[in-house]
Parts: sequence; structure tokens; C-alpha cells
Amino acid sequence: MHCPSPIARTEAGVRLPRHRHACGYATLVLEGGYAEAGDAGRFHTEPGDVLFHESHQAHLNIFAAHGATLIDFPLLVRPPFPRGRASDPDAIARLAESDRRGAARLLFSSTVENIKRENDWPDLLARDLLARNSFDIADWATKARLRPSSVSRGFRLAYGVSPQRFRLEARARSAIKHIETSSAALAEIAVETGFADQSHMTRTIRQVTGCRPSFFRQAKDKYVQ
Repeated sequence: MHCPSPIARTEAGVRLPRHRHACGYATLVLEGGYAEAGDAGRFHTEPGDVLFHESHQAHLNIFAAHGATLIDFPLLVRPPFPRGRASDPDAIARLAESDRRGAARLLFSSTVENIKRENDWPDLLARDLLARNSFDIADWATKARLRPSSVSRGFRLAYGVSPQRFRLEARARSAIKHIETSSAALAEIAVETGFADQSHMTRTIRQVTGCRPSFFRQAKDKYVQ
């Protein structure tokens, strides 16, 4: 895990396997575009689009025929939506040359919601995995008139991870948010977010982030401008 660099140019046809960033950040697309499949869903981007990534979210990227030029900014506030549209991306890019934090403030203040998710069955399954603590994936496949084995393979191809692992990591991120914002006991949070017990939650959070739950309870507010 690492924090993204400020500006990046990616060549056409590059596929980045599913990966995770320790730092939350926002990506502004300046040129070209790419497809992203991650913990917030699947999106296709074009110039002017903004994707928000909270800390420890994972995603894979597939870059389009002409590649893409991107600029990344640190998260200043918890994003209210996963994808938006910048009103003046050129002004943000120009300001970033001399004042990256000021450019980040302009980005956050001038971006409006613009969610255009993919709606194939892997995306519908991803939304159910995020919204519901527990359900049988084989039953879900049957109701969708799909073979369970095909669902597992197809979801992994689209998102770079199995449905079961996608759900487990979603629980870990939900638990982290509870730990950061609540004074409830860790054992209570574990049950509330769908873990078998506190030990199970602790192991999963350490696998996903490299940190124990106590780190997130003690950490200061990370959205400080």
C-alpha cells in the first residue's frame, strides 16, 4: 500500500491489478480515460471526471486506447459520493502547479455528483455485498439465473477479487468507520458489522490495513484542511 503521486501519465492499454492505497485521495482526469472497478463500484471516466477514494479502499484500473493523464489530491473531507464532475478542471490543474492544497480545495468546492456506474450483474452483486451483511451467494446466483461457479469467476474477472473477499473487506472498512466515529466497545462493533467476534474483526482489519483496530481509535481526524 502507498499514497499516489500527484500527477501521472499512463500509457494506452495498461491494466493495473487490484491494489490498495493507505492514504485517501481524489483523482481528476485531465486527458484520456480509464475504467475503474473497486470498492465503490465500476466506473468509466473521461476528462473532467473526479473519483474519490477513501483510505484503504482497493480497485483495479484498465486504461483506454489513448491512455490517461491524471492528477491526484489528498482528501480534505470525507467524500459524499464516489464520483463527480469538476466544473473547471483546467483551472484546478493550473493552480496545482503552484498550490496543490489550494487546488485541492477548489476541486472539492467545485465538484458536483455525477455517478454513472456499470449495471451488469457483477455490479449488482457488488452493491448487494456492500448493502447486506449476510446472504448466500449461491442463492443470489440462482435468483439471477446464473451458475454459482460462473458468478465467482465473473466477479473476480470484473473486480479482481472473489465475492466473499469483497464482502469481508467491506466489513473491515465499515468497522473502521465505526471505530473512528463511535465510542462503542470493539466487541460490539464486531458484531454490528457482521464479524463472528472481536478477534475475527481484528485479524481482518490487520490483513486489509496492516494496523490493529486500536490505531484507528487513537488516530486524529484525518480530514483536516
